[in-house]
Amino acid sequence: MDPRNDLPPGLRPPGGGEFFTVTWRADLGSRARLGDLALRLRDLSTAVQLGERWGTQLARAAAYQELVNRIDRDGPRAIDYVAERLGYRPRDLADLHEWVHFGGWPRGPRWRPGHFRFGDPGTLLQAVADMELPDVLGQPPRAERLAYENPLEVVLGGSGLLLAGVASVLRLIRDWSNTRRQGAAEAHSAEAGARERDAKADQCEARADLVRWLVDEATAGRVAIPVGDLLDVVTQDDETALQRLAGDQVELQLPSGLDPPRADRAG
Repeated sequence: MDPRNDLPPGLRPPGGGEFFTVTWRADLGSRARLGDLALRLRDLSTAVQLGERWGTQLARAAAYQELVNRIDRDGPRAIDYVAERLGYRPRDLADLHEWVHFGGWPRGPRWRPGHFRFGDPGTLLQAVADMELPDVLGQPPRAERLAYENPLEVVLGGSGLLLAGVASVLRLIRDWSNTRRQGAAEAHSAEAGARERDAKADQCEARADLVRWLVDEATAGRVAIPVGDLLDVVTQDDETALQRLAGDQVELQLPSGLDPPRADRAG
């Protein structure tokens, strides 16, 4: 039995960790110039890098939960194999079993602040889990195909939670480019003739839209880690790129397990 079946759905590598592809299409319009194409590809690269950071956050959470499940199932000796590599005696790691089960610091004369050089038992467990990240991350996304005959089409291939994170960012952009968002964009464009919009206000609006989308995803059960962990790795440059990409008419082809039904999408 695959121990990853015990993980929450959002922390399981898609397709059991096998290779899969994601297809992105964006309509740049009939009068697109070469510079427009270059800008879209640069923004798409920014979005993919953000997705890889999201995937890494997911992978860390998955590795941590898998480790806790292993200790719960097999006892403290489940992680003896890393004790020496981390500089701990097996009995130190055995104390973690009590901490995992009872959620508190084990009692005893040698338990004191600084007993674990990682700060606390939870941080030590995360350090142990991080040693197994390569098995959960999967293959980084690579361009399998790129074509432009309007629409621009990019096919990315990879595996694991890295590409799952990328798929989430691309879904965000696709959802932002839906009918309701386009309607809001038209309403904003009416103001453009009267005044130039403040760049800081645009940035605040983008962050608010991002928070709303992630909260909707979490409410629907599609985000298995705290929303703040994902927000923490989003930069202003990321938000600007996402906004520009969402200005196009976007289509996305994902494996069925990574794309919710249309009626369930946040907008």
